[in-house]
Amino acid sequence: MRFQAKGYGLLLCRTPLTDKIWQYRFFSYKVNEVSHLGDTGYEVVINYMTKIRTEVESPSDLHRDLIIVSLLELLLNYCLRFYDCQFSTRKVFDRDIFMYFEYFLNDYFQSELPQKLGLFCVAYFAEKLHFSANYFGD
Repeated sequence: MRFQAKGYGLLLCRTPLTDKIWQYRFFSYKVNEVSHLGDTGYEVVINYMTKIRTEVESPSDLHRDLIIVSLLELLLNYCLRFYDCQFSTRKVFDRDIFMYFEYFLNDYFQSELPQKLGLFCVAYFAEKLHFSANYFGD
């Protein structure tokens, strides 16, 4: 069964999640840096999206908003787990990234850029490798 998203938006003002939403690093990543879920991860995401949708479409009561935010936080925590797990399973891909990073690093220091720009930052090499700075830093 495939999940058909309808495009809901949630406003998280004055909720426990408001202050920690920034901890989910993957919000600033590029589209090509998505997490690879696998079948189990896909089922978990669909399950929580379905639960959130059910709550959003249900009549409002004293507990509805808290339940929605709690479900969303659980979904985000699962997404963080899936995201972090992919780094431990992609050693060959990582080796290629490090090889290119080393090439760009050597190229940087052999050029006039250190004199012009000073020390480099993560964003400089992330751009060279076509990643967001946060993804490359992770």
